[in-house]
Amino acid sequence: MAELTESAEELLRTGINIFINLYNNQFPTEFGWAPGRVNLVGEHTDYNNGYVFPMALPMVTMVIGAQNYSSKIRVYTHNPAIERCSVTFKVPDEVDLTRGEPDWANYIKGTVSYFQGAKIPGFNAVIMSSIPLEVGLGGSAALVIATYNFLENLTGVKTKDLLTKALICQSVEHCFAQHPCGLMDQFCGIFSRKGHALLFDCMYLNCNNVPFNDPDITVLIINSNITKRVGTKYIVRRNQCFIAAKIMNYDSLRECGTRDLLSRLFLNCLVYF
Repeated sequence: MAELTESAEELLRTGINIFINLYNNQFPTEFGWAPGRVNLVGEHTDYNNGYVFPMALPMVTMVIGAQNYSSKIRVYTHNPAIERCSVTFKVPDEVDLTRGEPDWANYIKGTVSYFQGAKIPGFNAVIMSSIPLEVGLGGSAALVIATYNFLENLTGVKTKDLLTKALICQSVEHCFAQHPCGLMDQFCGIFSRKGHALLFDCMYLNCNNVPFNDPDITVLIINSNITKRVGTKYIVRRNQCFIAAKIMNYDSLRECGTRDLLSRLFLNCLVYF
């Protein structure tokens, strides 16, 4: 069954109303957003230094908020599927932020901790998203990037080097969410342009926006209703790829070819027989 999702404009209006009701009629002054993504070509190739070809989606995550002139950061996520929807923690100048419960708050804490160029003031915020949870559409990266964009607007300090920004957002996932992801989602969320897909070379960290607006082409995303939980299976596959490259005496699978694989299989057969 096809589902309709709220447009970005509808999501923003709803978020503003929730913010006003939640924070005693305070009006939000800033917001940051980032899109979800679907990958057209290249699964598990980003951390293997290969090529990927994702495209941004109209489904987005937004962080809407304003300074609260205190030393506390208060964040509410508007998602009925999450049991604990609100968190409060101190600004980094008051205490070193660490991982904790609920899990979703670690993405916010990490982004606040890793933000560069300005001190983060206390703020109130509401998170809105039309990206389904845990279905492989880049929701976690969108949350981190949206939070980073919100902090840029809140402080007035923007990270000029977008590659640096993507690497910071990746570090948030590695260190605070403990998810050793590649860079595909961060690059897609930061570098994508409307009407284009993104050809990203994960070895040399460069990308090109490729026109993808042929009216005869439709991208259909089908929900299998199987949730994609970040955990050991991803890490196991990642480690398997690194081990395979090491066996063939390469730094990554990007450098390996069919000849290398066949040579290794031949050697293994000789040992076996």
